Amino acid sequence: LAKEYRNRHIKKSTGYLSLGLSQELVSQPQLLFEILVPFGHFQVDKIIASKNNTGKQFISETYTLYIDRGRLLIIENSEEEEEVFESLVENSTQEDSEFLTFESLERLPKNFEFNSLVAAFDKDKLQFPLTLRNWKKGDSFQPFGMKGRKKVSDYLIDIKVPLPLKNKVLVLTSNDEIIWLVGYRADERFKVSANTKKIYLADLLK
Repeated sequence: LAKEYRNRHIKKSTGYLSLGLSQELVSQPQLLFEILVPFGHFQVDKIIASKNNTGKQFISETYTLYIDRGRLLIIENSEEEEEVFESLVENSTQEDSEFLTFESLERLPKNFEFNSLVAAFDKDKLQFPLTLRNWKKGDSFQPFGMKGRKKVSDYLIDIKVPLPLKNKVLVLTSNDEIIWLVGYRADERFKVSANTKKIYLADLLK
């Protein structure tokens, strides 16, 4: 039953899992305990008492739980912040990147669906090699659908990316210009349009 509950209610997002602290869980500490067993042993009474304290954290040997606006964020522990820097040529394969796969297309498939894990670019607007790296202070881009530039730091605040996840956010760049805030938003300037002749598709692996 606990496994079925996890499958129904734990949602997967870029870099973390989330579980809503529903009235059902809040009123049944034993149920919450069983749901969290794969992530470590936690004092669920303290979690329930802190359900409105955004930012509160609970740590096991393998995972850290964060209270975030009425839900639990479940993040796997890492020994240190991972520094990412990859230089990716036009024909990069899965062996070249730990995080992304790429594909060149003439047109998007009819059943293609955009989501936060995939981005499509006008290939003729890109300059290779592309660079995948951690975002840094001062970075800015033009979010898809917007007219002006915006600092990455401000954009992450606007979309309410939880503090423990901000340092894990990556950017994909072309000629030092951000083309994708990976897992969140592509840049307007490199989007696919009616005039696009070649499409470059990037998929996030994790």
